[in-house]
Amino acid sequence: MASSYQFIKFPTALLYQEDISASELAILLALYSFSNDENSVWPSLETLIKLSRVSRRTVITALKKFEDLNYITKIKRNRSSSIYKLNPFIEKQTHISFSEKPVDTSCIIQEKDCTEKQVKKLREDVDALILTVNALKLAV
Repeated sequence: MASSYQFIKFPTALLYQEDISASELAILLALYSFSNDENSVWPSLETLIKLSRVSRRTVITALKKFEDLNYITKIKRNRSSSIYKLNPFIEKQTHISFSEKPVDTSCIIQEKDCTEKQVKKLREDVDALILTVNALKLAV
């Protein structure tokens, strides 16, 4: 018996979101498995229940949560399953913070030795900038 395997595009940053449970992640994976070029999907609730292996209530609650988090936009249709638009995912940036005061970079500009404190702060800001750029890449 021949099997066919399909691959899905999934924003891996969602795997690191602490506010998403394993059940909710399974539902997101099920949604993404139907994604087309327009990032629109329209699986029935029964299909999502079957693929994610959770209860009807869990799927309904999760879909509402995904709307609230702006992961999806629900478009209701008459007498048919809803269409879900998978929104570009940008990682929550609550952990990213740039210095409120500009970092003293004079040691770099003047090619002098930087203090340990200056180096640490520069590294933190560069790391935060890299996280932001990577999150924006996922949205494109």
